[in-house]
Amino acid sequence: MARMKQIDRVVAWLKDNKSVNRVEALKSLGIANLPAVISDMREKGYQIVTVETDHINQFGERTTKANYYFKGDEPNAEN
Repeated sequence: MARMKQIDRVVAWLKDNKSVNRVEALKSLGIANLPAVISDMREKGYQIVTVETDHINQFGERTTKANYYFKGDEPNAEN
């Protein structure tokens, strides 16, 4: 039951903000394992798109950051 509340929070966030990443999920939604919630959402039929972007972390290292969108809301989506 707790997972459904997390899904509800992610759905509301995506409707208001278009995308969510792990940092936003932890700070704003109290969700520590966003990829698990996204996986559950996909299993329930939500169409979620992952867009990875290059990022330089605080140590100057190149990493990637995953941003999750509802299908059609991702950057450069053809609606």
